Amino acid sequence: MNCRSTLSGFSTIELMIAIMLITVTVTTTTLATLMLPKSIADGQTHSGARSLSIQSLENSLHAGQKSFSSIISAATSTSGMYSQSQTAATTSDGTAKLITNTMQWTNSKGALELLTTKASISDFFHASLQSCGSTLVGNWKSPKVSSFSMTPGNLLPSTFPRTPYPIHALTINGNTLVASVPLTLNHSDANLFTFDISSTTHPVYVDSLNTSSTTNTRLTSLASAGSYIYGGNGNPASFATCAAGPACSQLQVFSMTGSHLQTAVNFKLASSTPPYISITINGQGSGRAVYLQNNLLYVGLQKMPLPPSMEFNIINVQDPLKPVWLGGYSVGRTINQIRVSNGFAYLATDDPNKELLVLDVHDPAHPTYATSYNAPGNAAFGFGESVYLSGTAVALGRSYVTEGPEILLFSTATSSLPVFLGPSTSSSTPVTIQSIWFKGFLLFAATATQLQIIDIRDPSSLAPYTAPITFPNSSTASSSASMVCSNNTLYLATSDSSQNGYLITVTGS
Repeated sequence: MNCRSTLSGFSTIELMIAIMLITVTVTTTTLATLMLPKSIADGQTHSGARSLSIQSLENSLHAGQKSFSSIISAATSTSGMYSQSQTAATTSDGTAKLITNTMQWTNSKGALELLTTKASISDFFHASLQSCGSTLVGNWKSPKVSSFSMTPGNLLPSTFPRTPYPIHALTINGNTLVASVPLTLNHSDANLFTFDISSTTHPVYVDSLNTSSTTNTRLTSLASAGSYIYGGNGNPASFATCAAGPACSQLQVFSMTGSHLQTAVNFKLASSTPPYISITINGQGSGRAVYLQNNLLYVGLQKMPLPPSMEFNIINVQDPLKPVWLGGYSVGRTINQIRVSNGFAYLATDDPNKELLVLDVHDPAHPTYATSYNAPGNAAFGFGESVYLSGTAVALGRSYVTEGPEILLFSTATSSLPVFLGPSTSSSTPVTIQSIWFKGFLLFAATATQLQIIDIRDPSSLAPYTAPITFPNSSTASSSASMVCSNNTLYLATSDSSQNGYLITVTGS
């Protein structure tokens, strides 16, 4: 991606992808005509309206190539004899928008004429990251489950040292599954791994990398696109004084060329200027969550005591080798997970009063507060741990709480901000929803010890769809779990009580 065109800063490859995946259908329909235009002047007026409408759609499509979230409905405006308005409706799976432009004018006979022009645009960047699809293929009442141990001679080559490899984060890039280990036994141990998942039944080891040779605390979260992997660096450091490097950065960027992994960038957020990351104790200010969309990387940090330090940050990675900080927001708490849709960022936080925090990020340089949700239950428990979006559906997963639910559902179908729909029932045993995912009418919720498959057709009364899938040897609730999905297959990462990592695949039988 070093070869770049001069059009809007897009790389040649990005433009090719955009052209291939953006489907445009233009139709013209007269919706209301009291009298048919008879004169040449009326014909010219109609032609002018059509040209203006198509030009407006082309402008929206061009903007959408750079930022899918920038395509929004527009109020009626007047230009000469024409009144014009535009609506943008997101498809149910959240991967495309239907844009409708309406032109209105009065012809020479005094009759009202309306002309609509339509176009559709795919969120090609986000769709490439979320290739799971919403259709349930196969029998999910009796899913097929396979488990693979992250030990030498199993998932890893037999030449690897026999140390624990607990997996904490996953991401998918095409046919490559990327996994990270948050804490290694030795400084010399590899902690970033890639696997070929061309066959969905058995991930095949491709390559690994030691992302920092001076520390055992490693990557806490992952995102990827193109030939680059982005990792939230959880290593605690004296950010005000240390020089940017593998042990002193909130973000690490890795290149993925064929089967070879290599560290490309160690990005440290500023200390003396925004976002003011200067804390030196207890891991505060270290990388916690990353989410990538439309060349923007949303980075969440471990909480810092007071503003103006910003736990939420937006970084431009249009050139992955030259990340640029754009803006941030002071949350005052740890951000455990981030998802972004339609210009809003959804944060799962450990704030007992704002387990779900929503920020308006239409202007990446100035994120602002949009809304938040205070989930029921004891303020000492029930923190926001995971969040997932699919179309207009939003799910929040929480840590265990005795007086409230661990899963809560919201909808953006009737409002740009989430509307609470209903909770699941509380668990009788301590359980934390560490990763959550939608597919069709099913919700998949991963805890440290099992995967729960839940029917969400009645949001106010969630019900198990089938028996939970128990993870191998996961006898403690202190392990971590992560989940991604591709080609009708869920990929889960978990660790057993001895911190041995496992990759698990789940698909319809």
